[in-house]
Amino acid sequence: MYQGKRSAFLLLLTGMFVGLLSLVACGGGGSSSTGGTLPQTSIAPTAVLDGWTPADATLLQYKVYTFVASATDPNIGGAITEFHWDFGDGTTKTTAVVLSAGKATTTATYSYIASGTPVLSVVAKNAAGLLSPAVTRTVIVDAAPSPLTATIVTPAAALTINPSLGGSVSVTFTVNVVNTGTGTVSASGIQLNPGDATATQTTPISAGSGNWTTTVTYPAASAIGSRTATPTLKVVDSNGVSSTSVTGPVITVRTVSAVDNPPVITLVATPKIGAGTNSTYQNVSIDFLATAADPDLDTLTYTWTFGEVNGSGDVAATQAATALVQSHSYAAAGIYPVTFTANDGRGSVGIKSITLELNILANGPPTLAVARVPSTQPYANVPIAFTATVTDPNNDAVTLSWDFGDGSAVVTGQNPVTHSFVAAGSTLITVTADDLKGGVTTWTSTLAVLANRPPVSQLTT
Repeated sequence: MYQGKRSAFLLLLTGMFVGLLSLVACGGGGSSSTGGTLPQTSIAPTAVLDGWTPADATLLQYKVYTFVASATDPNIGGAITEFHWDFGDGTTKTTAVVLSAGKATTTATYSYIASGTPVLSVVAKNAAGLLSPAVTRTVIVDAAPSPLTATIVTPAAALTINPSLGGSVSVTFTVNVVNTGTGTVSASGIQLNPGDATATQTTPISAGSGNWTTTVTYPAASAIGSRTATPTLKVVDSNGVSSTSVTGPVITVRTVSAVDNPPVITLVATPKIGAGTNSTYQNVSIDFLATAADPDLDTLTYTWTFGEVNGSGDVAATQAATALVQSHSYAAAGIYPVTFTANDGRGSVGIKSITLELNILANGPPTLAVARVPSTQPYANVPIAFTATVTDPNNDAVTLSWDFGDGSAVVTGQNPVTHSFVAAGSTLITVTADDLKGGVTTWTSTLAVLANRPPVSQLTT
């Protein structure tokens, strides 16, 4: 019996030995009889998209999210080496593995710069180079305000520049950027379009506090004439996030002649009440009309000064045509120089001024008092005599006007005046004394008119 078992054991060893020899003969345990590699089974890893933080069900444009994924490799001794992300908007990213509790995990930080419904996917790669099936999820990205706000600070208003033929004019732009996002803004992100294909500009320079400056040079055209440029500004940060595009003031580029000729101007003063050439009285309104033309077709800027100590009524530099017409009055008597200036903006040769001297004469307003007879409370349909007492400090003839406030016609030039009120009620009487030199005094009084009841007759016998 023992002998039989021994024989079977020897037979088993012999078979194993022969098998081992066969493997060695095939090339060291991994080769076929033809020298090829024996097939070995390797399984692709499995990836999981675990989510993101903050865990918003709907993502917001520009908001930064941390996306989390994990993976397992079923192969003995296998390992996950990296993760490949596709955010569905043309952006891809590869992230490294972090081992946590024996599991391969990874995170990817990203913000969507466009709203929509991109398909997010993640793939895990193992040491053998095998990729997991892509794990996908459609995310909803709602639109949100950009964290970047751009503003053109200067020029702050529409501007006209006058490059002469063959020359150019430079304009300094100051822009301000407010950035509440995670990206940074550099000079290359300041995208100022001068609005003119022929213009050139310098590289923006940071001036601090979010301000950047750049100089834009607008060349003259090949012939006299004008064109307009509308600058626009957009700012893009290091994350590719852009601000809303903003439009700056219109710049008129007027090409002018190389020789500057001064403007041709005139000025006329027309007082409402005249007292001789360029002369009137205190508090009388004076109309001023100026004309201005430039032989070189330059755009002109206008200023006015009216000679008041406090600068009252002076008009600062403006290109508005409405500035050619002005009105002014003087509270005090005296000599006042009124100066109108037109400037073509091309230097001292292009500045032309004209001055008129206004002689403002003293004039005091009249004094006025009114009495009525009877002085008792009046009745309707009963005549009342009104008498005005007027004195004028300059002994001017004074014109009176009477408005009884009851709808009747204004009475002018009479004193005294008799008037009857046809209906009972309250009425405002206004009397005006005018010396026709700007001196006007007004007297008013509210009068309560009683109803006039007719007498009652009674016959007795």
